[in-house]
Amino acid sequence: MSVFCFHYNLFCKAMPHLFERFLSMSQIFICYSRADIDFVRRLHDSLVKSSFSIWVDYQDIRAGNPWSNDVQRGLDKCEVMLVVISEAAMASPHVRREWHYLLDKKLIIPVLWKGADPDFNPG
Repeated sequence: MSVFCFHYNLFCKAMPHLFERFLSMSQIFICYSRADIDFVRRLHDSLVKSSFSIWVDYQDIRAGNPWSNDVQRGLDKCEVMLVVISEAAMASPHVRREWHYLLDKKLIIPVLWKGADPDFNPG
């Protein structure tokens, strides 16, 4: 499986046009580190404005539910994962577990947010 990475500025310009037909029919899971929450909120709002169906933890984890159950459901239902790449994300065990879970199963689109060396080697 090929992995390609978009810088955020290119992603915002290219995403709606490159993937519009496919992604408009797809549930998109946003995988990120909490350190990048401000950026993720802007990304989420931009995609929702463009009519994409988005799963993101701060919107879709129900109060009182074990968060891991809701994350698992989100991963299983999505067709596409956007992984927000930053130093914090690359250091996060939660981010690593989420994208490893979907590796070789579903489309994963890395979005380069802040300078980081995206290490996408399983294991």
